[in-house]
Amino acid sequence: MSTRDMAEVSKLQETIKLLESLNEAAHHLADDNDRRDALREIRGFQLRVAALVHRLVFAHQFVGD
Repeated sequence: MSTRDMAEVSKLQETIKLLESLNEAAHHLADDNDRRDALREIRGFQLRVAALVHRLVFAHQFVGD
């Protein structure tokens, strides 16, 4: 794995930790529209990160080291 790949993995790990923290904080909100909106926004962000990870893994399979 190249230095660039390692840096990307590190950034993705930080992003995932941030998402976990946001998700936990949203669950502590009162059960109302704000909480549902926050969870919806977080879920959308999670899906975008998952798509990015998928693209990176897929691309890496064809490029290799």
